[in-house]
Amino acid sequence: MAEVNAAARASVRTRLFVDCEPGQTFEYEVTHMAVVVKLANERIASSVDGGPPDYRYVEYGKGPACLVDAALEIVKEKRYDAIVLDTRTPEGQILLNPLLACCDGAYATGR
Repeated sequence: MAEVNAAARASVRTRLFVDCEPGQTFEYEVTHMAVVVKLANERIASSVDGGPPDYRYVEYGKGPACLVDAALEIVKEKRYDAIVLDTRTPEGQILLNPLLACCDGAYATGR
């Protein structure tokens, strides 16, 4: 059974859940935007010696790009099977279109 799940995971790209959560029967690994934000912040802090601790404090206009780069890295490396995105937040608004373009399937509520 584990081999079948591993094969299924390898063949499916990352799914995107917009303003909703996967059901309890969803048996794959899911992450939320907080992980994307944390990765972006870690990349910024490590790239600039003594740099800002948060993507929102980098040079004007570059913060959202850092966030998108981190999200696309997570999708490209298939770190998770699904990302839960909340579009009521600034980060969710920034990531919505880039993730819709590169994720395999998108699921949304009727908001």
